Order: sequence, then structure tokens, then C-alpha cells
Amino acid sequence: PAAPLVFRAAAPFDRAETRRRRAHHLRPVVVASAADAVDTPIETTTEPIKFLKCATCTAVYKITEAELGPTGARVRCAVCGNTWFQTPAKLLTLYDTYELVPYPEENKERFADREANRELRASRDALREKRRLSQSVGVTLFVANLAFDVEDQVLEEVFADTLGYTDGSITASIVREEDGRSKGYGFVSCPSDEDAAKAIDELNGAELLGRDIVVRLGHKK
Repeated sequence: PAAPLVFRAAAPFDRAETRRRRAHHLRPVVVASAADAVDTPIETTTEPIKFLKCATCTAVYKITEAELGPTGARVRCAVCGNTWFQTPAKLLTLYDTYELVPYPEENKERFADREANRELRASRDALREKRRLSQSVGVTLFVANLAFDVEDQVLEEVFADTLGYTDGSITASIVREEDGRSKGYGFVSCPSDEDAAKAIDELNGAELLGRDIVVRLGHKK
């Protein structure tokens, strides 16, 4: 489901009419006699509106049992990104005392900010893990005086081209502030001492995006 909604009390409403309509939602129309039951199929009222509800942001979505399938399906909230497995038996029913209205925009923005912060944290964690792995093998080079718009991939490509690698053996990681901005230096992992010596010889003092970079040995693990 793609359109997030919320439900609220529908007013004004007639309580007696509501009870009558709710009863029709819960059972089929009763036929007059057994003979009528043989000759005339039982008629039911319009199917009640079914919906599912996100437990994280309380957004609700209209959906039918047929859309979920006989055993259910995994669904994702369009507001907060929460996912869960929804079965037809667990769908909720919208009664006449309530109506569905569009989900508030301010709530969408609040959860969008949360999602953006979550993605930023995940990105920082991935960079830390990449730097940890790159420092655990081979020879680590310290690279400084980098332009602030140099990305990890650019640094990797420069060193890989210089050393003649195309298989991902060269990894690079720019050190960044908490907000993601580059600090202007980083680390590059090379497979061997020979590669490290060649990189220092050919790239120390080389220009990269308008700056003469500094390349020297970092530490080896």
C-alpha cells in the first residue's frame, strides 16, 4: 500500500444507524425461510473496509485480503520504512464511527528526518568497517592534503591505476567529520610492500583535484 492514512471519529452520526450498519458488516442477510434458502442465494452487504496499521508511526493503509494472498505478505510503511509480515486474519476493520483521512504532512516530515539520520549513521558505520578491514591486511598508506570533494572511490581508482590492479585489491577510506565532511586525509591499503613503495614513489606530490597530495607509510598490521 502506498497512501498512508489515519483514522478519526466520523461526526455527526446516528448511533442507531451505526449499530444497524455494523450488524450488517458482521453477518449476512437472513433469508425468510428454508425454501427461500434453496431457491435464492444468500445476499450479503458491501464488504467492510479492511486496513493495516504500522506499529511505529501509526499510519494506516486500506488493503484487501486478496491483495495479501491466502497466507499473507511482507509490507513496508511508506512513512517510516517499518516492515512486517501481515496476515489477512490480522487485518483491522473500519467501522462507521470512524473515517480515514490523509496522514499529517508534519508527521511525514518528522519520520523522514529520522530515516535520513538512520541512513547517515549506517553510512558512517559502513565507512568505519571499511577502514577497519582495509587496515587489517597488507600495507596501509597515509594520504594527506586531499581536496575536500575527493571520495573513497576516486582515491581507490588513482592508486589502483598506478599499481595496475583491477580486482578490488586496493581499498581507500577518507576520514570524515560526524556530519560526513572530509577531514582532508585518509588511508589506502596495498597488498604488498612493493606496491606501497611504488605508490609512494609515483604519487607522493602528485596533483589530485588541484592539490599536491602527500603519500607515506601509515602502519602495517
